[in-house]
Amino acid sequence: IGANLASNKDNIRFFPDIELSANIVSGMVTAYAGAGGDLQKNNFRNLANYIPFISSRNTIKNTAYYSYYGGIRGTFQGFDYDIQAGFKTAEDLALYQWNQDTIAKFNVVYDTASIFTLKASTMATLFEGFSLIASVGQNIHSLDREEEAWHLPALTLNIGGRYKIMNDQLQLFADLFF
Repeated sequence: IGANLASNKDNIRFFPDIELSANIVSGMVTAYAGAGGDLQKNNFRNLANYIPFISSRNTIKNTAYYSYYGGIRGTFQGFDYDIQAGFKTAEDLALYQWNQDTIAKFNVVYDTASIFTLKASTMATLFEGFSLIASVGQNIHSLDREEEAWHLPALTLNIGGRYKIMNDQLQLFADLFF
C-alpha cells in the first residue's frame, strides 16, 4: 500500500499505489488486484519521440492516469505467466491527429479517455542463461470528444530474448515491438 505524489505548477496530486495478492495454488497461481496512478509530464521532446512529425505549434498538457486492474500470475511447467484485465482513465491523453493542411505533420490533441485493457505475458528459460519473453495487449479506448484514439495502438505485441554470459556479468538482449 502506498501513494504516488506528483506536482506540477504548484498543484500537488496524490495517486494510489495499492496491490493485494493471494496464493491460490502455491507457486503456480496467484490472484491479484490493484490500483495505481501517475502524472505523465509531457514536453515537446517526448511527444516528438512518439511521432517525430508533430507540428511545433502545439499546446503541451500533462496526462493524469488512474488505473484499476486484476489478474492471475504464476509458473506452469517452466513458464512464468501473467494474465491481466484492467480499466484506466486518462485526463488530457495526447492523441496524434493528421494535419490535412500539410503533407506530413500531426497535431497533438487532448481528450479524456476511458481505456479497457487486456494483457498477457510469458517468460521461459529455454536453456541456462537464455530466456524468451513475449507479451500481447489489447486496448479499447472510449473518448469524450474525439472519434478515435488517433495513432495510439489498440493492439501491441512484444517479443524479446535475454542471454546472460560470464557468470551473469554480461547480458545481451534483443526486443521486437509491434
